[in-house]
Amino acid sequence: MQVASRWRVSSGGLVLTVLAVSCQTTEKDNDAAAGGAGTAGAAHGEVSGLSGGSSRADGGAGGAETIPVLCDGTDRFRFALRELPNEPSIRLAVMTELGLELIIVDGNCNFWVKDGYGHVSAGVMPSEDSAQFAHEFMLGAWGPSPESCMGSWGSMRFDDAVCVLCDTPVARNASEVYGGWMAYMLTNGEPVGGPVRYSVGQEPSGGWVFLDGDINDVPFWPLSTDLLALPFDPNRVPSEAPPQVASGEDAARLRQLRDDGVAAYLLEPLSAAYGVPVRYESGGEEYHFSLAVRDVLPFEENGVLNLDELF
Repeated sequence: MQVASRWRVSSGGLVLTVLAVSCQTTEKDNDAAAGGAGTAGAAHGEVSGLSGGSSRADGGAGGAETIPVLCDGTDRFRFALRELPNEPSIRLAVMTELGLELIIVDGNCNFWVKDGYGHVSAGVMPSEDSAQFAHEFMLGAWGPSPESCMGSWGSMRFDDAVCVLCDTPVARNASEVYGGWMAYMLTNGEPVGGPVRYSVGQEPSGGWVFLDGDINDVPFWPLSTDLLALPFDPNRVPSEAPPQVASGEDAARLRQLRDDGVAAYLLEPLSAAYGVPVRYESGGEEYHFSLAVRDVLPFEENGVLNLDELF
């Protein structure tokens, strides 16, 4: 699979991650999963045996499943899922520092979701949907989980229980419902607005490989920031500067540049983590950069989520 339909960064290829979950479950829990997670996060309506605020659902052969309360009325985080890239070193930092994709729900059913393009949306989940969410992710049914595992692509956390995500054969329904809930939250939430964090990678000469495009179609850098004055790390390919922050009209310009680039080059979410192409002119010379832009979450601190304090 190529990184983009019209261009790609020459520094590396794209490896797709197969989603599966490594947290252990009991035999009874596995029986319940076989009969209870049938909607796979698609419609988010009523699951067989689950209606309104009920705390129990039809568990198929395993009988009734007890559904824990996701939204308990507190201001604390209740659920977080973070997908980590398998090759973070060749992706631009702002796209991976919080996780390539991210879902967070607090005790008041407020949710925040970050997609692979850097968009962040926020909203409030209705109580019936929160019960569905808890049912589909089997919250409260997780048993002991290893602290790490080969091939891990991230982790889920519910209250104090942590589930390490990798490709061992347990609780695989999470990989089926994950994408549906991402789409649900992006559709039903609102863009967060406010500042953005952005990463800039300086491409070597010929670093862009255009498949059917013209370099003259690539937009120029829209801000007054001198890109050449940024402290680029020569040990990275592309050479990358530390993440920067833009707000106000500058943030709006960068969001537009990101979204135009994603649309123009038909980028897949994982491809967007490499950035969109940008030209920069200085002293009569033209330079090529890759740009990644991410909306800022209201509770992050300089690109860091301290989940232990937020849960």
